[in-house]
Amino acid sequence: MIVIILFLYFACIEASHFYGGTVTWKPMNNTDNGSSIAVMFTQSYQWSRSHSSSTYCNQSTIVNQSPLLCAGSGTLVCTTAASTCGNYTALDIGEYCTDFSVVADSSSGQIFHVENITAGAEFYVAYTGSSWIGLQSSTCGSSGKKKRHSSGGGSGTTTKRTTVLTTTGATCYSTSAAWSIGTCVNLTVRPDGFINTPPVATVISPIDVSVDTLTAITIPVIDADGDYTSCRWAQKTATLDECGDVCQSAPGGVIDGDNCTLTFNSTGTVVGQHYAVALMVEDFYDQSTYTPFSRVPIQFLIHIVGAAVCPLQPQIS
Repeated sequence: MIVIILFLYFACIEASHFYGGTVTWKPMNNTDNGSSIAVMFTQSYQWSRSHSSSTYCNQSTIVNQSPLLCAGSGTLVCTTAASTCGNYTALDIGEYCTDFSVVADSSSGQIFHVENITAGAEFYVAYTGSSWIGLQSSTCGSSGKKKRHSSGGGSGTTTKRTTVLTTTGATCYSTSAAWSIGTCVNLTVRPDGFINTPPVATVISPIDVSVDTLTAITIPVIDADGDYTSCRWAQKTATLDECGDVCQSAPGGVIDGDNCTLTFNSTGTVVGQHYAVALMVEDFYDQSTYTPFSRVPIQFLIHIVGAAVCPLQPQIS
């Protein structure tokens, strides 16, 4: 039995199998004024279904809610000083399978945990590991350096929060790209007297994109507080590694932050290639403010497929 457990553990933390995911949280009562706040943490990850028994899902797995995907293979940990973590305890990433696709070779899951966190606490949590499935990388050396242009604007402006990513040179293939997917937990009280509830973003990975096309991918975002939301490229910062080895790794991708839409140019790509997209969704009091209440990750794959046999949409007259 010990041998089996160890095999499943290493099968889920090594080799190429990660498809992306998201992590978010919310206070169970956003008007709670006690010394500790009940907080629900939600983890949603996607995996290569055929990778191993630890990532395999079928209808029986869903109905029986067992076994959990990748149980015991990793944890969502506090990445800031222990004294600032508000009594947070690391959470296992093992999740109930909620969906699978034989065609896309994917298993999707989700798991909820509730913890009592010190009121007013601010800290970061993240799940890190290796590896993404085989990817095209834009950091192959000097010819693959990235440029990032951001039209930010100061407080009080209404400048569109649009981030443009451009790359030069050829891309290389990697089977060892690490992931880091995390969020900022902030239980301080907002100016309107509530504890913030972060936005929720969902994407089914991978997303198929036809070769040699310009494709707009809109990320569905919901904010329970009705806040203004915006998307941006994930970054490595002093406080949180938001993207591991896939920071801004979608060559030629353009983000319209206001609409959370990624425009991906697949010109010059090859059928069968995969590109990782790592974004952060932030919520603001309104469009004129530029300090977010929170930030949550959304990471997924773009899969290059052949051109559509019937590229024109049918019309009904």
